[in-house]
Amino acid sequence: MPLSQRSQNALIFFRREALQTLNWAGDPAKTYESGPHGDRLTPRKSFAIWKETVRYTSMPWSDNELRFAEALRNSVVEVMLMNSEILAEERARAATHQNVLNQELNHRVKNILALIKSLINRPPGDDVSLSGFIESLNGRIQALSAAHDQVVRDGSGGRLGELVGAELGPYRAQDGQVEISGPPVALESRAYSIMALVLHEMATNAAKYGALSHGGHLSVAWTILPEGDCRITWAETGVMGLAKPTRSGFGSELLERALPFDLGGTSKLEFRSEGLVAEFTLPARFIRVLDEQVDLIQPPLTPSRKRTANILMGARVLIVEDQALIAMSLEADLTDNGMQVSGIAGNVEAALRLINKDTPDLAVLDVNLNHERSLPVAERLLALGVPFVFATGYGSRVDLPNHMRSIPVVEKPYQIAEIMAKLTDAREGS
Repeated sequence: MPLSQRSQNALIFFRREALQTLNWAGDPAKTYESGPHGDRLTPRKSFAIWKETVRYTSMPWSDNELRFAEALRNSVVEVMLMNSEILAEERARAATHQNVLNQELNHRVKNILALIKSLINRPPGDDVSLSGFIESLNGRIQALSAAHDQVVRDGSGGRLGELVGAELGPYRAQDGQVEISGPPVALESRAYSIMALVLHEMATNAAKYGALSHGGHLSVAWTILPEGDCRITWAETGVMGLAKPTRSGFGSELLERALPFDLGGTSKLEFRSEGLVAEFTLPARFIRVLDEQVDLIQPPLTPSRKRTANILMGARVLIVEDQALIAMSLEADLTDNGMQVSGIAGNVEAALRLINKDTPDLAVLDVNLNHERSLPVAERLLALGVPFVFATGYGSRVDLPNHMRSIPVVEKPYQIAEIMAKLTDAREGS
């Protein structure tokens, strides 16, 4: 019984087997007896009743049963048509939703590009070298990337404590140098992105000129004010001879104007002789005090640049990356830091071919390579005992096999200091 005129789908009914007995006038397969006069049939034996049981057949369909089957077919077809209409409506809603998502993605990408353009278009001061400008620009883009990953992960911003710890982690070289305290507070996505830039600027300045460069002490604490606002206090001590900058650069303007302009908050910087003290206030509408009490994770100790350089100096590194410009940029960064790039591969086959030809000392593997993953390359490196790190543009949540989850992961966009630190950990742990 066909269910559609356009397809070969059909509804087939089966009946149980009905055994039938047929009476034959003689055995159809009887044999002839031969005698002196040739083959002869014996009348009585030849035409005796012979019974045959017929199998694998059923009783014929009655008119009522055929009418019932036709009615059933019509009901099934009607259900299928209704299901098709429901699927068509769901597809239409999904297409509309996808269109909205695409428009929102386009809006966010354009905003990010506009923000990056504003960072690039701001020329460096006369006392800033091109390499220094590039380093500052890379750091700011990295801070935006980390904030974007956190917003995407949680959907509505992230925790202030985790943001502070992440920004200060790369600059903490000795235990007890950095102290973080405050209640569990979540920031709205817009506030989170702004604070990522502000805290990155503060951490960079502290590493260049402040407490993190002179062996001083840094305390970052925040409290909730009676009106619900959040006040963040950044206090550096142990810095001798700190003076207020004579000119205002982009970083200083960012610290002084970003919070008041974008969030309606306040920024106050005080350059004391023993170190910088800054206060930032976030309006209550951008924060949410969490009920649960969580332990603040102090930023981990990072290997010193000198120790990292000694361990990695002259190491031959394999780069597995499917984006040519990213691979070329990473190659230049590794070379500038005393390492050698043994080869660049954009897919698994090319990477395995390079490994078999010349085994590297270290490797950086992008997890996702177009339509494949670099896991076969990782398995080969594990078998050879070659330390390596994974790289990903999907944030910290990368799906890896259980036996590879202890391997360090570097998030894109690449930051050479983080790559060198992770490569150092990988080489020391091998």
